[in-house]
Amino acid sequence: MVSFKTNILPLFRPQDISCMKAQGVFLDNYSYMSSANHAEMVYQQLSSGNMPPDGPWPPSNVQLFNEWIEDGKQP
Repeated sequence: MVSFKTNILPLFRPQDISCMKAQGVFLDNYSYMSSANHAEMVYQQLSSGNMPPDGPWPPSNVQLFNEWIEDGKQP
């Protein structure tokens, strides 16, 4: 099972976290990411290559993020 703390949080670099925090998106906050449609919104940006701004994640990271969502957004 994919875990936010173990598998997802380490995918985000400090600069990703601070850049998005300034825009009101809290990538490092499990409560934020697991509520409403926040994770799905982030996934759409990741899978479209719009995020992070300096280049897309490798497909394996995007897939892992999607698995986390599909597994029920485990802490």
